[in-house]
Amino acid sequence: MLSVSSLSVVYGEVEAVSRVDFALEKGQVLALVGANGAGKSSTLGAIAGLVRPAGGAIRLDGRDIAGLPAEQIARMGVALVPEGRRIFQSLTVAENLRLGGAVHQSAADLKERMAEMLDLFPILRRYFQNKGGNLSGGEQQMLAIARALMSRPRLLLLDEPSLGLAPQVIDAVFDLIEQLKHSGLTILLVEQNVSLALDVAEHAVVLANGAVALTGPAAELANSDLVRQAYLGG
Repeated sequence: MLSVSSLSVVYGEVEAVSRVDFALEKGQVLALVGANGAGKSSTLGAIAGLVRPAGGAIRLDGRDIAGLPAEQIARMGVALVPEGRRIFQSLTVAENLRLGGAVHQSAADLKERMAEMLDLFPILRRYFQNKGGNLSGGEQQMLAIARALMSRPRLLLLDEPSLGLAPQVIDAVFDLIEQLKHSGLTILLVEQNVSLALDVAEHAVVLANGAVALTGPAAELANSDLVRQAYLGG
């Protein structure tokens, strides 16, 4: 479904991503892991259209989407849950979800998807008319994921979904990711908790200093001496 070839992202004179290559099959979960500043979020931003690549190709179902506007990429079936959640704090849960579903062509489609999200995230039903800023961190993360899912994406980009959350909430978030995985949704996951990321993913790419350091089946990377020593504390 997704092919990233020789992707480069530059900020001023700093090359944050350097000729990165990987591919993601339909229905697969791929983890993109590495230390802070490795280029993970910049890679997701380039795929989502929020960052303009300096070079390389990003192909979605064979079509190069590198440099296309974010709105156009969203309408092609790509949704991003950004690092830090970034929900609209002053808007209600309902309004946040409606914005996520803006790609739907009819009010009936929007209403149907809203009902599906409230079934998937019962906590959001309780706070449906509350402002997003009044929710806890975990509830805001659930809202951010639900907002992305409102568009019925074919490819979900998750950027650090466990960041800043309590352990019990992290477990709930990853239970949800497992549920989405089993539903057949294609997911590209950036996650600081490498152990959790490798546990939920089939394949993984390790970035270091903006370049691919290792790639392969997630289970194999979890048993790699290099990965254990650098990221798993082993």
